[in-house]
Amino acid sequence: MKKILLMIGILLITTLCVKSQCFSRKGIMNNGCENLTINIPPYIEMSVGQGIFFPNTFKNITKIDINYITKDEIVYGLSFGKVINKKSDYSINAFLGYNILGCVITGVTYGYTNVTTIKVNKKAEPIIYQGWHSNFGMSAKFISGMTTFGAFGSSSGIGVSIGKIF
Repeated sequence: MKKILLMIGILLITTLCVKSQCFSRKGIMNNGCENLTINIPPYIEMSVGQGIFFPNTFKNITKIDINYITKDEIVYGLSFGKVINKKSDYSINAFLGYNILGCVITGVTYGYTNVTTIKVNKKAEPIIYQGWHSNFGMSAKFISGMTTFGAFGSSSGIGVSIGKIF
């Protein structure tokens, strides 16, 4: 529960900070916001990322994200991740977010991770854990022209991504 409240708080703080910088009452940032390259939706954003699983193990995962930004700035997305050298280690996530000011995509993710981990118990015997684990997290992407730079984090891992708008 604490993780969910923390992620919602970070989402709200990010939203309020960006909006307050570009919509000030006295117009301090109005000239700066006019110079931003804002892509008019609808459009599709695709990105590739590299992350780390960390439920009792540290494995590199490569992720592909596909997001659709509607004309109302709501973002729907899917991502698929795979540990390259393992057959059964992968992740599938859904994304729901918002495109703030046309330059920041932020939102929550929910998905499932299938990862094999090996623990050693007190008797020095290996115990293999395998199967589906649900995960909940958040993702943020900054849009610069037609390129996106992002970061994601969830209960199953963290990582960064780079992408393109089509």
